[in-house]
Amino acid sequence: RILLFIAFGYLLIPNLLFISGWLRLPIAILGCIVIVGSSFLVLNKWRRSTDSAFQLISINWITICAALFMIVLWVLFSGAGHFSFQVGDYKKHNLILSQLVNQDWPVIQKITQKSAYILVYYIGYYLPAALVGKITNIYIANIFQYFYTLLGVAISLFFVWLTTNGKGIIRSVLIFMVFGGMDVLGWLILHGHLPQLGEYIYPWSQTLSYQSNTEILFFVPQNALPAWIVVSMILWFNNLGVEKAYILFIWPFTFIWSPWIFLGLIPIIIAFIFNDFGQLKKLITWLSVIPGILCNIVIAAFYLINNSSIRNNGWIWEKIDHWIITYLVFVIVEFLLLSILEHFLIKKQHLRFILLSSVFSLLVIPLFHGGVFNDFGMRVSIPSLAVLCFFAIMITSKAQSIRKSESNKWLYIILIGVLVVGSIY
Repeated sequence: RILLFIAFGYLLIPNLLFISGWLRLPIAILGCIVIVGSSFLVLNKWRRSTDSAFQLISINWITICAALFMIVLWVLFSGAGHFSFQVGDYKKHNLILSQLVNQDWPVIQKITQKSAYILVYYIGYYLPAALVGKITNIYIANIFQYFYTLLGVAISLFFVWLTTNGKGIIRSVLIFMVFGGMDVLGWLILHGHLPQLGEYIYPWSQTLSYQSNTEILFFVPQNALPAWIVVSMILWFNNLGVEKAYILFIWPFTFIWSPWIFLGLIPIIIAFIFNDFGQLKKLITWLSVIPGILCNIVIAAFYLINNSSIRNNGWIWEKIDHWIITYLVFVIVEFLLLSILEHFLIKKQHLRFILLSSVFSLLVIPLFHGGVFNDFGMRVSIPSLAVLCFFAIMITSKAQSIRKSESNKWLYIILIGVLVVGSIY
């Protein structure tokens, strides 16, 4: 229960900071009161309705500490906090954070008396650290950013670990860290040879690209963290049998973190609440959706200030020659083979439906190219890829029972082989 409150606060705080810094003071105060008040009511209702839903899990503190140490090192090498080498995207991350620390909110850089630049970006990830930096300095802000990133990764992994009933936390962390598509196999098929050792092969399929968890964290933590947290919460809610309306309250607060993730979560949430469509009136109440809608209207207006941020859009057949072959190889090696194996190894029908919605998304997303570097494809896919990753973790936690069936045993062995190949490059 405490973990849920921490996770919700983690997603909510950037929304409150945005409203406080980008709206006029009376409107900002009113907006924060409405969001905090509704959050308190929803969480209090959730607490009362789930008193009997929890189960006890035995904890081995040695393995917990070992898993935490692995996560600490992983995030340390991601570049967050300036503790290690930073990839090219950190030029943007560092610039945004420094502007938020050193400039008044909203960030407006005057050029002349009649012209100015305004910072328009999905800034949720940066706002808590920027606030710390305003109180202290940019160096403390960077250190805080590291621990804030670490907390987000730990929250999502802990939720997934709970869905496995507390089994194999080291294995869960390892799979999560190395999870990715079989890019090396795709390269071999399309290029006719294996890549050189250490060669950077992205994007191996021209403009099509689904990134591994490590690459997502190292390049775009602002997209990774909200996707991983919300997807892990959905699976945890499903495991507990919690009333599904609560996810409709949490989901809108990802919009300031990343509109791509907000969009990518839609099919997963539809699949999650599908069995309760008959109780839609109960699911959609003013308390569960109105605060998020009001908040997102303001955020959408902010995003629309920059209406030229998405350029070089088009369909796959306009961007790639012989696109059908490239598309088929891409979807098979990136996720389709793994998802077929997971479909047969997952026995619960409602989980299969979430899996199928994710596969449908991953099949459709590559057909459209959005942005100079196809940010649409690489970012909107993150929630659905997280579903595949977390299902792989859940399946491996039940390896002993799965191997009792001869057919499932071979499916499980092939699944492990797919995960191993996916961990390369």
